[in-house]
Amino acid sequence: MISLRDYQKEDLGSILHLVEGAATGIVPTKALAIQPTGAGKTVLMIELMRRVWEERKWRSLLVVPNRGLEGQTLERCQQFIPDVMAMSLKEVLQKRRIAPITVTTAGKLHEGTLASLRRDLYPLILMDEAHHGSAKTYRRIFDYFSESKFFLGVTATFRRGDGVSVADADYFGQIIAWRTLGEMTDRGYLVPAKGFYLYSKTDLADVARLGNDYNEAQLAQKVDNPERNEAIVDGWKRYAGHEGGRPTVVFAVNVDHAESIASVFQRKGITSAVASGRQSKEEIRKIMGGYRSGRIKVLVSCLLLIEGWDAPWTSCVVIARPATRAAACVIGPQMIGRALRLSTGKKDAIILEVRDLKRKIKPKLSPSLEDSSLIAEAFEAQEEDLGKGEICQDATKQNQYMRAYKERMKALEQIRKEGLAEFFDVVEKIAQGSQFAWIPFGESLFMQLEGGDFLEVMRESPILYEIRVTRQGVIHPVGGARTIERAQMMAETWIMDHQKTCSLNDRSQGWRQLPPTDAQVQYANQLTGRAVEELQSLKRGMLSDLIILGRVLWNRQGASMRYYG
Repeated sequence: MISLRDYQKEDLGSILHLVEGAATGIVPTKALAIQPTGAGKTVLMIELMRRVWEERKWRSLLVVPNRGLEGQTLERCQQFIPDVMAMSLKEVLQKRRIAPITVTTAGKLHEGTLASLRRDLYPLILMDEAHHGSAKTYRRIFDYFSESKFFLGVTATFRRGDGVSVADADYFGQIIAWRTLGEMTDRGYLVPAKGFYLYSKTDLADVARLGNDYNEAQLAQKVDNPERNEAIVDGWKRYAGHEGGRPTVVFAVNVDHAESIASVFQRKGITSAVASGRQSKEEIRKIMGGYRSGRIKVLVSCLLLIEGWDAPWTSCVVIARPATRAAACVIGPQMIGRALRLSTGKKDAIILEVRDLKRKIKPKLSPSLEDSSLIAEAFEAQEEDLGKGEICQDATKQNQYMRAYKERMKALEQIRKEGLAEFFDVVEKIAQGSQFAWIPFGESLFMQLEGGDFLEVMRESPILYEIRVTRQGVIHPVGGARTIERAQMMAETWIMDHQKTCSLNDRSQGWRQLPPTDAQVQYANQLTGRAVEELQSLKRGMLSDLIILGRVLWNRQGASMRYYG
């Protein structure tokens, strides 16, 4: 029996709503669910597969990126839904028996294997770690199962290292669920992370780029040096070595680099081991057993432990692998997520990142190929706001706060300089599809709530609108969506579920049609600089919108103090 968390229930409901529509559709429905590492993506997928089998007799095909995750997922299916048979693709082909759930890796779905499967065999196809979805192997799966009803991608990031977004129409198209690290931390499902930078004198200026990341061979040769490796271990001892030391995973560039780092840990009396693809399954099993028991304190790896590896007792991650911005936004959340899961007695996580020398590189590179902090990319914060032990999630909120403030300031300046007609044209357009009194800030939306709190829909990236509520000056993420229309709908659902009264923000309230009061007019004049005669011609609700907009900016210092305090 699966016990879902509150947000998992919300996301499952949204997905099942799409499934209902897909059941009658001619063209397959595709959607993407974005959840950070540790948010329970596997549990969500297992429960979805159980529901569609029991309610619709739909078979499901779950595609995972590697064999380790294939075995782990099959074990969890047996654990959570023992009454619904789950098999590997190898078992399906050998036994010639079709189970309700089939789990496989993308690599096993080559042309020969696909030819032995009916195109309509699996109405539901799920892709774990779906940021791989733009690769050729995944495209082959999309194309072959053209008669499937519903494709769902699940991932911690919608971007690949080559800059391609799997949320685009060519891949999954729409985002049905979006959860962030900040939201999961605020809800108590991930631990807060403290970030520290370890500074190195290694110069990466002459390391070539290969594709959208560093040339791995050149990078490994450059960073695998005694000074840098010593700094990693000394930094770990300083920040994570107290009281016996935190269980730690170190991410290196390649296996040779990993072995060099592990040897320094060993020389300094810290039990460590390397986990790599060079080892047999039995060797990996013994190493993981030692790490689980505490006999091994530090695991050093490169790619093996980035995806699909679950060790919730891990409370420190060391990022010894530099990355370009294009690569950091993909692997950063995966690496850091290894330390964010909840575990008994665990209060927080320590993230250590080595930052090398920054030099001007000629010819000038595109921004996506410049060196980037993986911590900053993972938490969508400014690099300069991190690295000294701050809570990374708080740095995210600070960055969000400042972006939101700039959006509001631009809106207020537009009203002061250009006039009210354009502003209320936008307000009227929004009002045609909503009962709520949204106030537009450029490409974002704002709404006053009871008690001085407020709700906002902010554009965080070209394909993300985040919904968040600010209570007593503290930002709380609510969710996210790809379009502002979808985000607005999610925000309004939140209002109806959480607000006892909507008198402030319901556009149908009679008071909004009354003439403004003298006090309103005078206050709005101070905030916007618009003529008193012009303001007197507005309705009370319209003037209220202007005052809310101006007051948020007027009280910026007070709100800022509450937030940072």
